[in-house]
Amino acid sequence: MRDGVAAERELRAQPYAAAVLDLGLPGMDGLEATRAIRRLPGEVATMPILALTANADPWDATHYIAEGMDGVIEKPIKTHLLAAAINAAMDRRRSEPLIADRAA
Repeated sequence: MRDGVAAERELRAQPYAAAVLDLGLPGMDGLEATRAIRRLPGEVATMPILALTANADPWDATHYIAEGMDGVIEKPIKTHLLAAAINAAMDRRRSEPLIADRAA
């Protein structure tokens, strides 16, 4: 998606198993899009949403999770961490957020 508005609109229109939203999206960023998705009716509001960001220190990650995201993927993307975070978020379905960092 080009921006958070398009992401929110797409996720509202079509069901997805999970979403990875860049926090640097123009217009409506990934965090704002997450808040909007969490307010939607139905199952879409509970889908796992992961933050994609270069700002993934523990304080930032805790903030993103408190705002409704299920985990954090740090840029630059490492495919094994992305896959692990998506799988963990889908398995937990919001019970225990994951922070994927460089140490893994």
